[in-house]
Amino acid sequence: MYSFDFIKMGMHFISNGVPTGAFTRCLCEPGKQYALYIHHSILIGNAHYLVLPGKYQESLVLVMPQGKYQAEWIDPASDRLLLTDEFSHGGGNCTLKTPEYSVDMALRIKNM
Repeated sequence: MYSFDFIKMGMHFISNGVPTGAFTRCLCEPGKQYALYIHHSILIGNAHYLVLPGKYQESLVLVMPQGKYQAEWIDPASDRLLLTDEFSHGGGNCTLKTPEYSVDMALRIKNM
């Protein structure tokens, strides 16, 4: 995650695929860099979450311009790289399937 230029990033590029009971946080610089974090929990009050471990796998729909990208799925607890994928996208909605995970998952996408 240290490789991102956060100053250039804005919010939201996900359009669909987040299930009920999951929360996401997204930042992007369209066409260049994307960061997504998803976790399954229940918000208690204003600042506490009750974690809901399980077997999760989503098909997330991202809005991205045309380009060639590298996606890296990361387990936040261990900082372990779970899956790397290179893909070309024609622009518009792009569906990416997460690896199976138990609580949370991070996604890093960079333009190649």
